[in-house]
Order: sequence, then structure tokens, then C-alpha cells
Amino acid sequence: MFNREKFSSLKIAIYKITDKEDSSIKYGFKENIYYLLMTSAEILKGEALQGKQGEVKAMEFDYFVSVLKLNRRTVFGDARYMITQSRQERLRLPNRLPEDEPVEKLRKYTLEVISKHTKDKLDFIGKYEFVELRNAVSSRLTLFNARRGGEPSRLKIDHWCKRNQWIAKSQMKNLDFLSPVERKVVCDIEVTFQQGKGTRLVSCLIPADCKKAMDILCDRNIRMDASIQSTKDFIFLNMESSQNHVIGWDCIDYMCKKAGIENSNINATNNRARLSTMYAALDVQPEDRTFFTSTWGIQRK
Repeated sequence: MFNREKFSSLKIAIYKITDKEDSSIKYGFKENIYYLLMTSAEILKGEALQGKQGEVKAMEFDYFVSVLKLNRRTVFGDARYMITQSRQERLRLPNRLPEDEPVEKLRKYTLEVISKHTKDKLDFIGKYEFVELRNAVSSRLTLFNARRGGEPSRLKIDHWCKRNQWIAKSQMKNLDFLSPVERKVVCDIEVTFQQGKGTRLVSCLIPADCKKAMDILCDRNIRMDASIQSTKDFIFLNMESSQNHVIGWDCIDYMCKKAGIENSNINATNNRARLSTMYAALDVQPEDRTFFTSTWGIQRK
């Protein structure tokens, strides 16, 4: 496969497995093949360098990568174009945006679930209750912060326990310059930071209705009662032997089904588009818009 002299055969194979019967292409799959080939060649090059006379084999992988990069536009260019078109057109269509009624229904049900499991901390010991509360809080934070689906779900216990390091106590003493609504927001909402897309830090705001739930999900004793290993640091983690966190999309989808919302188009991406559309309709100064996009972790080029 990584023989540059047989690259023409590789191209035919790529076209064969990515073309559909209706002459369209599996553009996401095709784009992934390119990065899979690049990553695999890099790994195999490293493996080759560990052996005797590995420099010769490593050079062959370098030659293959050079040929692959040279042919990227001709072989994979249509996939890149379709992905860009999909992002710019299909994902921004107004009929794809979630409507207010199901969003409010999901919010109401989510808060009911959180309230049910946080009324009495002593009753919260089972694995089922932990999973239900985990899904509810993950869904709530993802939609509340208008985050990408994988961001709030990556929060770790230390992020929550050390959240106070991001706000100096001296800054909280004099808030008279704020309006009553702004003061309530500042006092009631907790904030922590985590890595977002790329290398940027993005904030994660935790509303007052989630504070007790976060304490419960981070409680080591409760996690032990729910059969969670003490070595797992993700707050919203998968169960059993998995070391990985949940996916925000899955939690939102789970909560939508539990709330009885049929054929829901509520997810992290659509919610970001929905709130962006609502924000764009407001009369906001350019510098405030820049602050808004920066808070969301959106990189402007």
C-alpha cells in the first residue's frame, strides 16, 4: 500500500470504495482515508527507524508521503470541497436549527432529572442513577455553554475542584458597577477552563442548578458506590472498564429520547448555529462580537 511505484493502483482503490452508485462520493470517508494514510506512514516510518538499516525503509515512506501530498488535490480535492460546502450551506440552513419549543422541553426535563437526583445526596448510590445524572448534567452544560459536543464532557474532577483559581476573591468584593442581573450571574455561576479546539482555552460555565450535581459526580465515595474505579478522573466518564469520557452528542440524544422529543435535531453543532443566529440579530458593537466569538473558542482567520 505504501509503495510509491504503485500509487496509481492505490488511487483506483480509493475511487472504488468512496464512489456511490448514484455517482456521488462518500466525502467524509474519503477525507479520512487521506489522514489515515498520512498517519500510518508516519507510524511505520518510526517503526522502520528502530531496526537495522531502517533509514532506507524510512526514506521509502517519506517518498510515499511526498507523492501522496502531491496528489492530494487531484485525488482528495473533491472530498474537501464537499465538506466545505456542507459546512457553509447545509449546516446553516434555517430548517436545521432547533426550534424553541423542543429546546425548552428538553431544558425542563433535564432540570427535573438533576433536581430528582440531588434532593438527597444519601440516596444517590446506584450505577443507574449515576449514569442518568451524568447524562443530564453533560447535556445541560453542552447546550448551556453552546459548546462543541466533546468539550464539557472532557471536564475532569480537578477542573471542578480547582475552579476558584480562575477568579480572584478581590474581584468579587466590589460589584456595584454591575447591574442586578449581571451581579446575580457573576455570583451564581461557576467558571472553569479547559482546552478547546486547537490549543485555545475555552470557558465552561456551570449554572447554579448544576453545582450540587457536579459535587455528587465528583464525590469519590459516590463514584465508588457506582462501581467506578478511583483512577478515572473524567467527571462524565463511560462506565465499566473504559477510561474515556462520554460524548456530549450521545448525552443530548439520550435526554431527548427520555424527554419524548421525536426526530430531534437538537445537538451541539445545531445549538451553536441557533444561538449564533440569535446573537447575529442583536444590535451589538463589533468589539463585543469579538468577545463573544472568543468566549466560544471560535478562531477568526
